[in-house]
Amino acid sequence: MSRHSDFTTAYQALCQPITSSQALSRRRFLQAAAATASVAALPPMMGEMAEAGALGANDRILVVVMMGGGNDSLNTVIPTNNPAYQDHRGSLAIPGNQTLPIGGGFGLHPSLTYLKQRWNDGDVAIVHGVGNLADDHSHFTSLAQWMTGSSTPGVLSGWLGRYLDGLPSVMSGVSVGDQGVPLHLIGDNSMAVGLPRRGDLFGADLTNAFERIVYESVQQYAGGSSGKGPLGDLIADVQAASIDTAQSVEPIYTPTIAQDGLVADMKLAARLINLNLGVRVVNVGFTGFDTHDDQPEDHAACLRELDMALQIFFNDLNPARRARTTVMTFSEFGRRAEANDSNGTDHGAAGAMFFVGDEVRGGFHGEHPSLTRLTERGDLATTVDFRSVYATVLDQWLHADANQILGGNYERLRLFRATGAGGVQIDPGVQEQQVVWQNGQWVVVSSSSVEPDAVTAVPVDPTGPPRRGGEMAPARPLDADITVPTPSSDLEAYRMGLISSDSRLRRPDVGRRDHLRQLLNLP
Repeated sequence: MSRHSDFTTAYQALCQPITSSQALSRRRFLQAAAATASVAALPPMMGEMAEAGALGANDRILVVVMMGGGNDSLNTVIPTNNPAYQDHRGSLAIPGNQTLPIGGGFGLHPSLTYLKQRWNDGDVAIVHGVGNLADDHSHFTSLAQWMTGSSTPGVLSGWLGRYLDGLPSVMSGVSVGDQGVPLHLIGDNSMAVGLPRRGDLFGADLTNAFERIVYESVQQYAGGSSGKGPLGDLIADVQAASIDTAQSVEPIYTPTIAQDGLVADMKLAARLINLNLGVRVVNVGFTGFDTHDDQPEDHAACLRELDMALQIFFNDLNPARRARTTVMTFSEFGRRAEANDSNGTDHGAAGAMFFVGDEVRGGFHGEHPSLTRLTERGDLATTVDFRSVYATVLDQWLHADANQILGGNYERLRLFRATGAGGVQIDPGVQEQQVVWQNGQWVVVSSSSVEPDAVTAVPVDPTGPPRRGGEMAPARPLDADITVPTPSSDLEAYRMGLISSDSRLRRPDVGRRDHLRQLLNLP
């Protein structure tokens, strides 16, 4: 078995549902049910199929791109001014004058020209040193832990799947491509829809008169009695819902996409998001990053494919969807610092993650691992727990309860631009200018310690005070004034919740405060 197939084997295994009752995707189940009239394989999550619906006013979209096999982050985000890099990599090292400079002593791989353009626009965040402290260099174990969002054995659902458990639409989660639905999109009682690259969805093609009659007949059974008992009624409802969904997404396959691979999948993802069927999470993925040998050519080709796919994806997105969409990349581990004897690199630990989008807080995040203080196995040490990244995405982008979904409280990063009431962007380059809820009113706080997730939001109960890091606030809070807090001391400010114990309170600039009033439509 080749090393490239090691990842493929692990990924295919993790695309298979954990229990036999989940062993069929919606489409494959319906095909089997129509052919055999069998009810034995009915997945439990099929019992409550909801219709697809448009996004809500404050809903956001996450596109997850898996770089399968273990991406070499050290040759993706290259430390151009670090002599230890050249020492470790030898002939594999990419000369600094060949990289795409991004500041801070780093350069992007020369294949990433579009990503460099977006970096210049402030739309790319690079998180250094992301990894799993429990990593054992195994494709299977590492993938399973990244997909579940846990390093604890026995977790049988994915981190995004558990997020999707709380959403009503059947189209909330979608995996695009021919690899199936991966574990990270399988929840405790839900599973994302799998859309193949070339269409052929069950119930979508109405050109054949006979098939159209069959589909219409099946749809008529929905919501009524099939005459076959409760299970027959359930199957009828599921079949009708799936046919409706297939017909809803059929437009993404026209015109036919000439490209293949990740480019085709990202193009389909953009078309799907543009349809506005309520999609919140889209998964795509590609392989080739397990570069044990002949790395320079293979790695460059993979990064070119990623760069081209990102460009096509964002170019194809409807402008109204683009502002609400963020792309996140991940890989199950990084590569070892030292080059091997086969012109490649072996399995490592920490690596870099990319976030791309109009609302991303561009720049470097986390701490780049030291190249002179490697782990005992010669890996780049993890400086950011991968679950901290997940917690940040869930809280700050998807507006979900990260602690509940991940089963723990992890440090948050600052990956997204700050927004105030109604999602108004508040001078993202100025950390000390934020709007929070204090003593029953909205208050401008000028403290450098205030994080973006401290910008408050309206709770489920509109009569109560906003929660930190929840849903977006209204465009104009009722009976609220923006004022300058005037605590008598830092201790009082701390007790009021305006600043943390190690921060200083500074009066805000009057001009900025007036600008905020205009943005929030307040007198």
